[in-house]
Amino acid sequence: MTRARTLLLATAVTLTVTLAGCGGDGDSATSATAEADVERALRDYVTAMNEGDADAVLASLSERCRQATNENEVRTRLELFSQIYGDIELREINVRDIEDGTARVSAVSGIDALDEESERSGGARWILEDGAWRNDDCDEGADDGADDGQEDASALAPAPERALGETYTWDDDLSLTVGGLREVPAQDIGEYDFVEDGQLPFVADLTITNNGSAPFDLSHLFPGAEGVTNGGRADTTRFEAYGETGYLEGRLAPGETLAHVFGWTLAEEHGREIAIEVGRGDDWSLPAPVWLGTIAEP
Repeated sequence: MTRARTLLLATAVTLTVTLAGCGGDGDSATSATAEADVERALRDYVTAMNEGDADAVLASLSERCRQATNENEVRTRLELFSQIYGDIELREINVRDIEDGTARVSAVSGIDALDEESERSGGARWILEDGAWRNDDCDEGADDGADDGQEDASALAPAPERALGETYTWDDDLSLTVGGLREVPAQDIGEYDFVEDGQLPFVADLTITNNGSAPFDLSHLFPGAEGVTNGGRADTTRFEAYGETGYLEGRLAPGETLAHVFGWTLAEEHGREIAIEVGRGDDWSLPAPVWLGTIAEP
């Protein structure tokens, strides 16, 4: 993913937010007032995420960051985040170092993956713009030693695209192949499988190989699918005939390979041309490779 595409997720996953501004009304505000404004901005932002309100999330971004994304992209990321984590509750917010219109705030959500990433990442940046605190984190992720504040080139690289059957390998030597994209025939839809009228049920074959040095938690892989004809986000689901297809779990030891079938449903109006994107929940700044293909008929 590009940093612009991960703007929403990276900010929310971090939940340790660096808020910065300069000049204007923020300099004359009392510490207590500034602290309340900072906390309110963070809570409003997370509320907008929980409600899936793409317009409100966009309004919470700085002008520069709004130009780096768009409403459809933000809406897609909100849907993905909701599927992964559900609603986010800010259990604790600590605002500190308020000085000259700047502040730093740490938040705890109670979700281990988010709080661990929060501790690891060090935070996101906000600015005071047009009288309001706004998220300005769309160029975070650069190495501290980068010349002239330039961003890490790997954070700006476009998501790699693959044809079905091709393999993508991350820098930690975890590799993934997506293939076998096919419709689930009616006789394979079980009594408790959830497929509504007008939906196209389909699955893809995933092959995951861990050539790294440590076990990999498979729950950190998040395959998502969407139509590329006229949009449309697919919903993950299970199909009894193929096993537990709606999620990945357990750990994959170094040197081991896992074959897994993953399932979705998509409104038939969106056609059979599909993009499957796989994100890494252990580090959302990593590239999210995309496989393009056509759902084969039974």
